[in-house]
Amino acid sequence: ARRLGEDTEYVLTDRRLLIRRGTIELSVDRSRIVDVATQPAPGGMAHLFLVLDMPQSRALADSGALKPILPARDPVPPVLFELRELEPIRSLLLRTTAK
Repeated sequence: ARRLGEDTEYVLTDRRLLIRRGTIELSVDRSRIVDVATQPAPGGMAHLFLVLDMPQSRALADSGALKPILPARDPVPPVLFELRELEPIRSLLLRTTAK
């Protein structure tokens, strides 16, 4: 995960989250981010997994919200790697914007 984190760029706008690794990008509409899950990482940091709500893949369904993104070998998963301060980032990601 350390190498993935170092090679990944995150851009957050008022409407989208862009995760870019090399020439491959994942662009997520922020209205589709319904929650985040965390997993401990080395050095007191954590990985932040996006819980997405997408057509035919409900965030709270047993099938899981990552169904359209599978297989797991996808080069840009909806994960923010090795974060030190989770709450400010979580707050920004989950903040809704006026349309």
